[in-house]
Amino acid sequence: MNEYDFKAKRYIAMVRASHLSDELSTDAQLQLLHERVREKGMIHVDNIVLDGVSGSLPGNRDDMEKLIARKKTTNDFDVLVVQRLDRLTRGGSGHGLWFEHECQRAGIHVFFVGD
Repeated sequence: MNEYDFKAKRYIAMVRASHLSDELSTDAQLQLLHERVREKGMIHVDNIVLDGVSGSLPGNRDDMEKLIARKKTTNDFDVLVVQRLDRLTRGGSGHGLWFEHECQRAGIHVFFVGD
């Protein structure tokens, strides 16, 4: 399998925390994400910060559909950078796989820096 070439790819960093804490705060997550992608030569486009958003209730979230719609309408990014799958969703593996599949269909590469 060929490794994805991240150089000069435009990225959006997505962070989520249902409860604020020092270790998993959205600020700490953003710092980690930007540090990890800096060495890959990627171009930062935007941050999506979901403070106080539960990942356990996929039906209460519209951020994922909005991100896919953004790709389809403005096409201003190539990669979605997330810390780990559990920062993206806690709605089960089916929800995570669905989202990754929909991203792939839209031309978005999902990069989990901690997995």
